[in-house]
Amino acid sequence: MSKAEEGLVSDVVLDRVLGVVRPGPLLYVGCLSAARAIRCRRRGFEVTTVAFAPAAVVECPPHDLAGLVVTERTVDRAGMDLSSEGYGVVVLAEPLSHLPPTEGERLIAAARRATRPGGAIYAAAYATGDPRFEALRAGGQSLGRHTVRTADGRVLRFFLTGELAMAFEGWLLLHAAERRLDGPARVVSDLVARRPSTGTLLA
Repeated sequence: MSKAEEGLVSDVVLDRVLGVVRPGPLLYVGCLSAARAIRCRRRGFEVTTVAFAPAAVVECPPHDLAGLVVTERTVDRAGMDLSSEGYGVVVLAEPLSHLPPTEGERLIAAARRATRPGGAIYAAAYATGDPRFEALRAGGQSLGRHTVRTADGRVLRFFLTGELAMAFEGWLLLHAAERRLDGPARVVSDLVARRPSTGTLLA
């Protein structure tokens, strides 16, 4: 995992999410670093991770990090069946920026289903304000919806301001903003949405 990929998730925003949801099951879709796994576990969350390869699901071995066990499971990418369980938090770390639009939409729909009432989803993806966007669009193959296939075969999708929010209609938006990463020239769109709950906090 590169620093650029790990950096798509903001620890500041993640901490805010962990602070408003009662500790419980947390699903992390994407590249999860050991430090971030420990960060979540120390807040009392039971972490499950899922990783996607460009063309297939990657199964990662379980980590045992200073006594903090992180369970990893694979996903049927064709069905995007993340879980029938209720997760308090679902983090979409970077796959939305590496999936074609139709698959990305299915992933978001699956994440919504996997989130229990009162739970929250934190999604991070490249924004169209990213300085690479125009150059990649001019030099690569357009797949539509601000998505390009690069010369080396990678799929990169960039999101318009507010585009992620449209996928969470009916949910409470807790955070929606764009930020520039330190280091590599990247612009990321962050969104935190909370599923409506009948209770005041997670039930």
